[in-house]
Amino acid sequence: MGARQFSLLSSDSWRSDAGGWVLRGGVAVFFVLAGLEKFPTGSTTEWPAIFAQIGLGQWFRYFTGVVEMVGGILYLLPPTCPIGAALLGCTMLGAMIVHIVVRHSVGASLIPALLLVAVVTIASRRPETIALGSRRPRDRRRAE
Repeated sequence: MGARQFSLLSSDSWRSDAGGWVLRGGVAVFFVLAGLEKFPTGSTTEWPAIFAQIGLGQWFRYFTGVVEMVGGILYLLPPTCPIGAALLGCTMLGAMIVHIVVRHSVGASLIPALLLVAVVTIASRRPETIALGSRRPRDRRRAE
């Protein structure tokens, strides 16, 4: 048996998926920026007050920011996208629960719910089944 070379860039099937890169890139940028937004303190941000209301301490704000940034970065690359989607999905599910149970705001839970749907939908996308203008080969037996 020959040695098998492993490379993240060895698969042509995902390198040519421009639509997937754009969609995953948008989600990745959103979550990296959302994660970075968790770090500043002071009167310029609402996050310290929100996490104080949650009651787990400010360490949880930093933890959430790191999870969002790491999840966003992992979401970008197709081989690690499922891991990023799991991290981001769990984070959004947690945000929904916090908005409903702790903050008593069902309306505010809609934003994380929509983000959760976007993360799962884009991560579940299969480019080989979405190609525009492509036709499935006809079954010749039916045509005869």
